[in-house]
Amino acid sequence: MTIYTCPICGKDLVEMCYPTYPPQYGVECFNCGYKEETYRDTITRVPFQSKRKNILNHVLSERFQIPCDLCNEYFDKNGSCPKEIEMCNSEEHWRLLIERIAKNEKN
Repeated sequence: MTIYTCPICGKDLVEMCYPTYPPQYGVECFNCGYKEETYRDTITRVPFQSKRKNILNHVLSERFQIPCDLCNEYFDKNGSCPKEIEMCNSEEHWRLLIERIAKNEKN
């Protein structure tokens, strides 16, 4: 273990983490008030790569609780998804539904 001593009074320095964004680190002497910043963390932003497929339909159905039944209002059909949609609640399904809702709002 290494304990640094104050260059002014010789007492022990205390390592500090200052609550900033990004965090800054330094040393302080509680005896004479000496302090010095030693380094800062850097921020690197990286897009998260989700392992989930069809994130759009998950967000719409789970987070916003929009049921697939909503498409009954925007598609002429007999209780099933339109023919151009392979699977109900798929990403294609939600994209087409959003396009229809947007077009309906403009009219």
